[in-house]
Amino acid sequence: MSPSPSSGRLAKSEGSIWVKASTNGGGAWLETDELLDIVYWMRQGIGLVMGVLLGLVGWTGFTGFIVFGLATAWIPVRYYRDFLGIDEDDFGGSKGLVAEGTYPSLAVFVLCWMTIYGFLHSKT
Repeated sequence: MSPSPSSGRLAKSEGSIWVKASTNGGGAWLETDELLDIVYWMRQGIGLVMGVLLGLVGWTGFTGFIVFGLATAWIPVRYYRDFLGIDEDDFGGSKGLVAEGTYPSLAVFVLCWMTIYGFLHSKT
């Protein structure tokens, strides 16, 4: 049974997490765990896409990690600040949001980058 509007929760907050995440200014209805889940999965997607792209173009070296680091830091912050209109202090500060999913995303990035690069650009 879903909570009634009289239970203190906004009726709009009963929607799917993905509906809230795709609504401009929808951060007002997100709870902390929901926002952390969105940021986590966003970083996984960034890691996957960046790994595949850098592997396809044959990019090597430390600059690939720098490009990934900038993308994985900048895109989620722009998303929750500008699109959702969230003040990170309401969700435990910027440390938690910036760090959420960073290391698993790095692992996905490196795995995809190495695999795609190895298949397409190996000299054997």
